[in-house]
Amino acid sequence: MNRIIKTVVLILLLQKLSTAEAFMDETCELNREMEQQCRSYTYSVVKPMLDYLHQVSEELQESKSKDEIIKDLREKLAQQEINEALINEMRSQIDFQKRIDSLTKSNKKCKAELASKSAELDRLNVEMKKLSSSLLDKDKEIVKINISNSGVTIRADL
Repeated sequence: MNRIIKTVVLILLLQKLSTAEAFMDETCELNREMEQQCRSYTYSVVKPMLDYLHQVSEELQESKSKDEIIKDLREKLAQQEINEALINEMRSQIDFQKRIDSLTKSNKKCKAELASKSAELDRLNVEMKKLSSSLLDKDKEIVKINISNSGVTIRADL
């Protein structure tokens, strides 16, 4: 009897196992269907978010690119301002050098004119000394003539 009970219990267990196996297969099939359905719902919900993230990523890249362009343009502008300042400084130095050259030319002309006037003045001084000496000689002659005409013999050495 023990054997029969064991056999019956074994049969019942096998029957339960086969029922459980069938139930498991059925459950797995239901799980697969639910998983597939869940994927399609999830994808339809997540797809717009993924699109939005992709769009934001592209805009971020574009923004970084524009920031780099702006940075480069600002650097170029700063360099251009420095170059303009240097150009203005060089123009100022060139103008200053032109004024110095002009003054140097004027100075040379003035020196040449001064030398010419000095030479003329020296010549006139020599001529004036000659005339003065000649005048002195003439005065002496006049005094001699006056003295000799007056009958007085005074010798005047001037």
